[in-house]
Amino acid sequence: MKALLLLLPMLASSVAWADTGSVDITSFRYSAPRSRIAELCGKVTGDVTFPAYVKVVVDPNASGPGTYTATVLDGGTFCVVVYTDTGRATAELVGTGFKADVQAGENLGR
Repeated sequence: MKALLLLLPMLASSVAWADTGSVDITSFRYSAPRSRIAELCGKVTGDVTFPAYVKVVVDPNASGPGTYTATVLDGGTFCVVVYTDTGRATAELVGTGFKADVQAGENLGR
């Protein structure tokens, strides 16, 4: 019981840390006109423990979504080449609730 009481403050601090970051998709562009190949890039901000990975799901609402994994580099950036039918994608930092959603070709303003 004493061990549980000692661990409680550490658990509370880790929950507070979980709200201090984000995943942003900075670009999602097709490789050529009428192509289904696209490059998705983004940036993770906040306290990231390395190695860190981003799970990218393309065509998330389709009957056969594609799942890709991108490695987060030291600067917090990531990129992955994907195949997409609908041009929609989500990116989530593995092990956290940080998530972003995008449509290919959107003006992301970055």
